[in-house]
Amino acid sequence: RYENTYKTEPDVKFRSAEVRDTIKDIFERELGTMKYDKERCISLTTTLSEKIKHSVKILGFPRYKIVVVVAIGEQETHPSIAFTSRCIWNQNTDNFSEYTFKNASLYAVGLVYAMYMD
Repeated sequence: RYENTYKTEPDVKFRSAEVRDTIKDIFERELGTMKYDKERCISLTTTLSEKIKHSVKILGFPRYKIVVVVAIGEQETHPSIAFTSRCIWNQNTDNFSEYTFKNASLYAVGLVYAMYMD
């Protein structure tokens, strides 16, 4: 558990571009040329979320709460989808990163939200 430091600004700010590259690397490695399979994708969303969260924590953003959302869909039956989110947060410290992966069979969207906890 963290002790309150009364710091209103982080020592290390969330680097959205670096996190985007992390999501991209994980999606390309894990999904690559994979064919869409509903049952496999149900469990894979959880696995990918955990891998992304772990990798983002390794990047070193102390005192940030990290939330990861992963969605996987089939290109053939649902070739397009719209995601919208709204957050109430501090624009000076909080941020997000996203990446969309596509292959011939599926698409995956990864979202990472980072909220600084003072």
